[in-house]
Amino acid sequence: MAKQGFFWSTVIVFLMSALLWLNFSIGSDYVKIRKYPSIAPGTVVTCKNFLTQKDAQDFFIANGGPGIDKYNLDGDKDGRVCESLP
Repeated sequence: MAKQGFFWSTVIVFLMSALLWLNFSIGSDYVKIRKYPSIAPGTVVTCKNFLTQKDAQDFFIANGGPGIDKYNLDGDKDGRVCESLP
C-alpha cells in the first residue's frame, strides 16, 4: 500500500512539474512575440525606431545583447544602447 502511494505521489509531482515548465516556456515565448514581433531579414533598426532607451535596451537584449549586436545599436560597445534617448 505504501509503495502505491509513493508511486502516485511521484506521478503527481512529475505532472505538476511538466505543466509548470510548459506554462513558463509558452508564456515567455508569448511575451517575446508580443513585445518584439519578427523583423524581416535586412531590416535596418536604429535608435530612431524606439521612444525610450529602455525600449531599445530591451530589444537589444532580446536579440542577443552585447555578444551579438546584429543591429549595431551599441556603437561604443559598453552594453548600453541608444544612450541619447530619454
